[in-house]
Amino acid sequence: MLLEIKCQENIYTINGNLDKSNLDDFNSHFEHILKASGKVVINIENLVRVDESGMKALVKLHNNALAMGKDLSIIG
Repeated sequence: MLLEIKCQENIYTINGNLDKSNLDDFNSHFEHILKASGKVVINIENLVRVDESGMKALVKLHNNALAMGKDLSIIG
């Protein structure tokens, strides 16, 4: 299953798989969003599969948000 990211009312919902095959898309998408927004909410409730690389990407995103002084919440 492919990775799909939808935004509704400033909540980014991730559907599908977050794995090594789509990390470049995930990272570049949220890098842009973090730069443009003060607050980001990511809903991972609809993720079907997350491999080790996907988990590391979520941790890295969280650490980057902290370093940039951004408010990042991961829910779901």
